[in-house]
Amino acid sequence: MKRWGILLAALAVTATLGAQVPESVNNNIITQLQLFPQEKTYTHTDATCYAPGDRIWLKVYVVNALSHEPSGENLYAYVNLAAADGTLLTRAKLACRDGVYAGYLDIPANAAPGRYLVCSYTTLSLNTPQYQDITPIYVGNAPAAEWSKPTEASDAHDALRCSYSGRRITVATTRSGSSLTLLAHCRAYPVAYSSIAIGRPVTLHRDSLPQGVVSLLLLDGERVVAERLLFSDNHREQCPVNIAADRQAYAPQAPVTLRLDAPRLTEGETADVSVSVTADSPQRPASIVAHLLLNGDVPGGVDTPERYLDDERSANTLLHDKHWTRYDFAQLLHGDYATPLYEAEATQAITGRVMTSRRLRPADGARVSLLVPHLGSIATAYTDSLGRFSFTGADFAQGTQYILHATDRRGKENVELIVDETAQPRFFDPHDNSNGLLLDHLEMMGTPRSDGVEDNVFALTADFTLDEQSIRAIDAACVHDLIRHLPGVRLQGNRCYLRTRNSIYGDTPASIAIDGVIAPHEYDLDNIIMQDVTRIEMFKSGTSVIWGTEGGSGVISITTKAGNHGHDLTLKPNQKRITPLGYQRPATFTPTARTIYWNPNVTGDTITFTAPAKAGTCRVVIDGVTSHGRLIHQETTIPITQ
Repeated sequence: MKRWGILLAALAVTATLGAQVPESVNNNIITQLQLFPQEKTYTHTDATCYAPGDRIWLKVYVVNALSHEPSGENLYAYVNLAAADGTLLTRAKLACRDGVYAGYLDIPANAAPGRYLVCSYTTLSLNTPQYQDITPIYVGNAPAAEWSKPTEASDAHDALRCSYSGRRITVATTRSGSSLTLLAHCRAYPVAYSSIAIGRPVTLHRDSLPQGVVSLLLLDGERVVAERLLFSDNHREQCPVNIAADRQAYAPQAPVTLRLDAPRLTEGETADVSVSVTADSPQRPASIVAHLLLNGDVPGGVDTPERYLDDERSANTLLHDKHWTRYDFAQLLHGDYATPLYEAEATQAITGRVMTSRRLRPADGARVSLLVPHLGSIATAYTDSLGRFSFTGADFAQGTQYILHATDRRGKENVELIVDETAQPRFFDPHDNSNGLLLDHLEMMGTPRSDGVEDNVFALTADFTLDEQSIRAIDAACVHDLIRHLPGVRLQGNRCYLRTRNSIYGDTPASIAIDGVIAPHEYDLDNIIMQDVTRIEMFKSGTSVIWGTEGGSGVISITTKAGNHGHDLTLKPNQKRITPLGYQRPATFTPTARTIYWNPNVTGDTITFTAPAKAGTCRVVIDGVTSHGRLIHQETTIPITQ
């Protein structure tokens, strides 16, 4: 998070606008910004309307909540697809690659027509559950009412009233008092600080305000006695982009070239944009401008905020009874600061605790082994005085299975292993009166991350390994024949004996682990089809300690391609098999009749695609953000003629 950039920007805005904010107030705001940085997210989807079974291509923009500069604190962004009632249908964990969070969600094939919600978030944005990014999509066509103009309501306000004349906004108060002050801020940046009284209003100049939600606070001393919000739509926070086609119209299936130009980029400013081209539809797509400047600063969100961008009066009507609550100014003005509950997620963490079996007390110094059968990876951690353990750097792809095994400090298995479950937040439609985010237990940790998501951060401790390439070269007829190729192994029936440093061949057979789970000695290895085996590893007595007492005579670990043979084996209380949400593997976009072109990371100034096979129009939508926090949204249509 560019924390110091935020603070300097706040001071610069204050100085530029001439807001004579007392030093104590300014210092309190800066301290709060330092202690509690916040994020916003926005999801650009490739289309608005889909069919059951379609794939939603998307990109999540993660920005600083105040400056709108791109944030690189989180290694992951999350995106959920929910029904209109908030029921979770599917989800994805997107790894940050070259500063981009891009991926997809698959709509269930049995999805009924109607409205659905695409919700994105990071661990930092979970600190402000009243603010959430929700982008509606539709299976089938959206009802016409969804896109109608908002109904206007009364603009009356008890203590603060606004009137508009040209480029001036006059703020008046109906509250009596001799020490009243108006403090105006936009996303915590103070833009005005002036005394106010009945008959002595304050005038704000539209061109001097930042774009977005402006909070007007009526202060009596240091006490906030009233607040109202207004929307400033002067385009100061936007960066225009021009779209130029190489032809005025195109024949079906003709090549199309579009040139993109951002003439107002300043020196050193760069743009991060995504582009979608779809068969045109009457529905207006979502907009990063509307979501970050309006929806992202209204508690509970705004349903289809795009409707308000061209209607400032309706936007102000919407906001007249709202409150900006990202920070509590009534508290911070007194030096009472809020702090975040969740930190940035720099890596995936697997946490839990180990308890004694008899009295369920914390097992101090217990050894916990984490195995990734598919990768042949192993890590070890020890519990603290509370029985807690933690594995960091467990950054693996979606579907990766982990096996955890715990023993007490003496290597005994009479302990119980408990793994923390990471509950997903439940997002709600703005139509829902609760307008909240409910969290069950959520365990997140911030630690330094490795340079690459694909890195295997665990140490390999096997004494000998046969990988998939070696197994193919051996071309064994069965698993028994394959085990015979392990050095120092004597096979007797279904049992294996290992030659160790202490003995040539002991009387106790080695244990067999299948996909990370120790199998009973009577387990028949013929249950495993040879073609399913992807790895065999041998752990002798010195390295088999990770398996507990059952590994005392060594372990032969067999990993299958499916990784599910171990599911048939009964786990003990000191063992757990988990498959946490891993990051989504990259996928390649394929054009469809609905979405003709999708690029979540445009790196050049031109894009090319093939026009659809039918005559009509194509809608081009560009969303993005610059390195200076300016927002980009541009739309155009391209005619396709016979």
